[in-house]
Amino acid sequence: MSHKKTIWVFIAICLALYVWADFWLKSSAFSLGLPLAIATPIIILTLVILLFFSNQIFKTWSKFAIIFIPLSVLAEVFTPDYCHGFFEICINKYILTWFLSAIFLFVSLGIIIYKKVRG
Repeated sequence: MSHKKTIWVFIAICLALYVWADFWLKSSAFSLGLPLAIATPIIILTLVILLFFSNQIFKTWSKFAIIFIPLSVLAEVFTPDYCHGFFEICINKYILTWFLSAIFLFVSLGIIIYKKVRG
């Protein structure tokens, strides 16, 4: 399968996850819906950008994504929904999701630009 077909499959999966997360947010108190609803548009944006670049850039990016996305999911799972404690700085799921999404987007764009410039 060409990398463009693979990207379209991933976009379809992300769109399905986004719709599912949106439904889950409205119908459940479970806290997985919000991180999915925030992170999937960032992943879709990155995949759409990758449609315009070569297979080599996609392969390099996918090596990064295969490591980063599962680690982000683990961080989300083990982060509390709310904060209470001694410290004033509080990182909850919402803040962590935005932070990890921003890191994912900027590193992805960095990889794409670096690989495009370096050939």
